[in-house]
Amino acid sequence: MVEQLDAVFHAMADPTRRAMVRSLAGGARTVSELAAPHPISLAAASKHVKVLERAGLVRRTVHGRRHVCRLDARPLATAERHLRFYEQFADRAPRRPRRLRHPTRGDPVCTVPHSVTVVRTIAASAERLYAAWTEPAQMRCWFATVVDADVRVGGRYRIELHEDDGSVNGFTGEYLELEPPVRLAFTLTHHSQTPEDGISDEKVVVTLREIDPARTEVTVVNSWVGPEFEPSYYDDLRGGWEEWVARLEKLF
Repeated sequence: MVEQLDAVFHAMADPTRRAMVRSLAGGARTVSELAAPHPISLAAASKHVKVLERAGLVRRTVHGRRHVCRLDARPLATAERHLRFYEQFADRAPRRPRRLRHPTRGDPVCTVPHSVTVVRTIAASAERLYAAWTEPAQMRCWFATVVDADVRVGGRYRIELHEDDGSVNGFTGEYLELEPPVRLAFTLTHHSQTPEDGISDEKVVVTLREIDPARTEVTVVNSWVGPEFEPSYYDDLRGGWEEWVARLEKLF
């Protein structure tokens, strides 16, 4: 059972084989038909089919020189049962900061100040941490996939976070304060934010308090004015910043 499960995950780890399985879900296909949508040779397609066969996902019948493949989805059901165990941990996965929306969007709401704070001590000097927050080359190592930043007071920045599921979270803003190596502040606007969200004056303030030459306390305060959210929204946002700062810590 374990060996077959390993074979199923191995087979489905390849995008070409996943596409073949999806094609077979629509009915029987020859090896030539499975190869046609992909820039691969018939021999390479046959190798992919053999991997699917070893995983028990494909049954092949031969009629002369014609090889017909059919999907056997039973191993996928076994894999699904295995993965279902891990669903209980899905809500605990760390999140990057995302714009939160009011649950009754469009209704009149009262806006009030909000903030979340994250504090962590990192084994690095304040100078090194300040550079990690303000030098685009270093920011790309932990802060975002894409960084375009004019790091000066009044300068603007644009960042993109490319998620594992293919989605992209983008943020833009303006630098408000730059006091090396102890403090920086910038505005923060999510790319999908609209006036209907009722959010304004959002900013992030980062304070670096050097405890000794090898340790610095990092404090991140994300504040904004907007409608009330469910308590879980604040937990999600705080968790996102905690995950972001943990990525920073791994640089050192």
